[in-house]
Amino acid sequence: MAQRPVMVNARGTLGERLGMSVTAREGISIEVSIGEFVDRHLINRVRTEKRSSVESHWLVARVEESSRTVEQLNVQPAIIEHLYHVHLRLWDLEQRVRMAKDDAEFCGLARIVFALNDERHNLKAQIDHAHPTRCSMRRTYSTGDS
Repeated sequence: MAQRPVMVNARGTLGERLGMSVTAREGISIEVSIGEFVDRHLINRVRTEKRSSVESHWLVARVEESSRTVEQLNVQPAIIEHLYHVHLRLWDLEQRVRMAKDDAEFCGLARIVFALNDERHNLKAQIDHAHPTRCSMRRTYSTGDS
């Protein structure tokens, strides 16, 4: 039996762009798969560790809140830890991509980012396979052949 999706709030002006009258304070509640929720939680965790800004106080509170939810989801700790380390590597690589001195360096780093994003997706898919919800997605590629 599929688990219920996790509800998260999308903050900001998304509601305004969608023609909804939603304040940034309230956000928009959306359903996401367990893998997507864990992924977003880990992205925010890395952001709180790597940045020091005004938004960090708000973000630290959200990370603490989502940490409690992640604990209740019974996702394998090894997968969470692996995904966390992928995000740490991505953060550092994306910073290096922005500072690339030439096209060759940029392309080399971008290839690594693409590979890590594939690894990230595979980890999220493992979570979603173990904890299916109606929001779980399967990634498919078109070969371009008709």
